[in-house]
Amino acid sequence: MVASDPVYEVRRVVSAVEETDGSYVILQLELKGENAAFAFPIAEIAPLIALLAQAGGRAQALAGKAHEQEVLETVDSDVFRDGPHVDIHFRLDGGLDLPVGMTLEGASRLCERLASSLDGGDASPLPTRQ
Repeated sequence: MVASDPVYEVRRVVSAVEETDGSYVILQLELKGENAAFAFPIAEIAPLIALLAQAGGRAQALAGKAHEQEVLETVDSDVFRDGPHVDIHFRLDGGLDLPVGMTLEGASRLCERLASSLDGGDASPLPTRQ
């Protein structure tokens, strides 16, 4: 990004609605003085979410507020096996659903780390926030 490039400050997210044919998600944003709608292809949604979360974490760290970083909190989850993969659907507070796919090997490591963390052990510790 170049300093002369325009930056549109988003005041709030108004809505996210799926296109009737299922090919796009239309994100309605409130900008300073007006609203704007952006259509994102379905295949770009997951990478967009990951990029925003990572950049947000780095921005918090740059501002010296890494300890204040907000995280999504799940109130429940469902797990589905899809051949060599496991899909975990995290139910977020407010009714949102966040699906995450993992290989069986990755899911097994996650299970071990969760069990260790829940038992208070440190055989395979999870990183802690500072």
